[in-house]
Amino acid sequence: LAADSMEVVILSFLSNLFSHHPIINLQEAENSAEAMNLVVFPAGVVGAIVWGMLSDGVGRRPVFVGAASTIAVFGVATAFCNSYGWLLVTRLLVAFGIGGLTVPFGTFSEFLPPSQRGTNLVAVQVFCILGALVVHLT
Repeated sequence: LAADSMEVVILSFLSNLFSHHPIINLQEAENSAEAMNLVVFPAGVVGAIVWGMLSDGVGRRPVFVGAASTIAVFGVATAFCNSYGWLLVTRLLVAFGIGGLTVPFGTFSEFLPPSQRGTNLVAVQVFCILGALVVHLT
């Protein structure tokens, strides 16, 4: 969940970073955070739907591994992008993978007794906050 949060928060830094980078030279239309958000957030919603349906069919563990692998592979691929188009594609695929991280959260809640769900599910969300803090502090 910390990595998930880091992937989402880093979006706010990408457009600013590339607008001041001397090598990339993005045009103003390409350098908008709105374009990135327009691609990324719908991909996360679609990913949640697709991964959720897959988890019902093939199981939660393979879906979690697939979602985590998608995030890892395309997160690393983001570092090698040499154009804004490829950056959008890799971030779209990362967001699609992040949509799959709802599956283990739901699984965790299913195994908790009702009296402990609230406390434990909120405790897990602390990692989202920690991930966001790591991005801001680095």
